[in-house]
Amino acid sequence: PKDALERLTAAPRRYGWHATLKAPFALAPGVDWLTLHHAVQTLAQGLRPFAMPPMVVERIGDFLALVPTPAHPANAEIQAAAAACVAQLHPLAAPLSEQDLARRRSAGLSARQDELLLQWGYPFVLEEFRFHLSLTGSLAGADDETVELVQDAADQFFADLPPLRFSSLALFAEPAPGADFVLLDHLELGA
Repeated sequence: PKDALERLTAAPRRYGWHATLKAPFALAPGVDWLTLHHAVQTLAQGLRPFAMPPMVVERIGDFLALVPTPAHPANAEIQAAAAACVAQLHPLAAPLSEQDLARRRSAGLSARQDELLLQWGYPFVLEEFRFHLSLTGSLAGADDETVELVQDAADQFFADLPPLRFSSLALFAEPAPGADFVLLDHLELGA
């Protein structure tokens, strides 16, 4: 049903359809938009474009996502690009508040994920990172038939996806808490 599809895809629509390489963060005191933009531009210039692995629809926890096929050599390049984003942009991020730490920890993190949270401001980075493009928000409230229909539709829609290239970084902002994300810039790799 259309209503169910609208509800289930509300979260990824708010973020703009993309794969997150560096989790959203507040800027550290004294860091402005130009400093952030320059850092992302420098980061993009240091990365080289590459062909992505074939992508498939998969359920990750309680949501559907488009993910690269496992055991493909290009997955190492994806991991390296994500790690570079985390490490190079982290100095620009404000420390997490106690509320943010508590919210992240409420998900039942492993000891390693908690360590990553404290070091990098997000628990799913480096070896815990999994590249994905979210297709739905939480499926927890949906009945099995609806989930199956959505998954079948996604499988069919993405079955003929042409080869993709990892060739740019996008910089997004959340103008106000809970607002739709806004694309600020799109930076070509190696340019």
